[in-house]
Amino acid sequence: MKSIMRIILVIFLLIGNAYSIVGNKILEKNWLNDIHDILLVLTDENIFSAPEFTKMMMDAKQLIDPITGLAYETHGGNILPYYIKTSQECDGCESRETGEDDEKVVLFIGGIHADEVSPLYSSFLLVNRIIHDKFQTNAKIIFAPLTNPDGILNRQSLKITRLPKPVENYCYRSNYKGRMIRRSSVGKRKLTKGVDPNRSFYTSLDIKDPKKGKKRAPLETRFVTDLIKKYKPDVIVSIHGPFGTLDYDGPINMNEIKTRKEQEIKDWISKASIGGGLKEDNDYPVLRNSLGAYGVRNNIHIITVELPNKCGADARSDYEKHAETFKELLMVPL
Repeated sequence: MKSIMRIILVIFLLIGNAYSIVGNKILEKNWLNDIHDILLVLTDENIFSAPEFTKMMMDAKQLIDPITGLAYETHGGNILPYYIKTSQECDGCESRETGEDDEKVVLFIGGIHADEVSPLYSSFLLVNRIIHDKFQTNAKIIFAPLTNPDGILNRQSLKITRLPKPVENYCYRSNYKGRMIRRSSVGKRKLTKGVDPNRSFYTSLDIKDPKKGKKRAPLETRFVTDLIKKYKPDVIVSIHGPFGTLDYDGPINMNEIKTRKEQEIKDWISKASIGGGLKEDNDYPVLRNSLGAYGVRNNIHIITVELPNKCGADARSDYEKHAETFKELLMVPL
């Protein structure tokens, strides 16, 4: 009996330590302060008030990597935070994690291409407003605002150009440690090894490559697919730039609508597109191993919001002009 009690005690201690590790990582890592400072420099905009900043820090969650058994952390030592917001309509709903299907789930993905500064700004501004109940939604929202943190948080990824004097191009700014920053492309689109995380949604975690043998999908991509497996979203919204379009990939052929439900979804996407002044472009090709291709293979509705700019100087106007698109996408007709 005593041995059984010891085993139970050890299990509780292990669980407690694991929770402590995950929780402390969020508070110890200065990730939100860093991203706030960088976006402030790049956009001239302060995203959070002090109370909002605190709530963003306290509400952040981390996902456990099934391969390591630890919270997801990038090769650059940055965490991959995400947020959960349950709709007012679903306050009493069971979690999708339990297998219940009584709530709609929308997964928002931001910052997968860290050189797209304006979309990254919109990603953080949007999640901040969602968790502070400034937008209405009829779905459970899972929001990962920065899925390629190494691309923007690691100092060596910043493309800093030394110039003798300020230039008129509005994509430059001269107040970052006395050096000029090219605000149109400040981060890295690809990971350290030259891999694009949005072209790494392979059919499985490991694929056969005749030249390299087996290669595993990068950690940042696996983080997204593990979020999908955990929360089983009905819709995934991915925020990008700079094409100024709204693109759909998934189980519906928008040129051959067959059911009333498909028509409802098409009308919903059109309304989101028109409301935010974005061009609806459902004929854009599905790129190999992209998130869109993943949605087609797995019958998930993927909506790509392409803001019209990448430059940090356009961030606030980009968000304000197209906020209606985001608001509409929070009201899911499924």
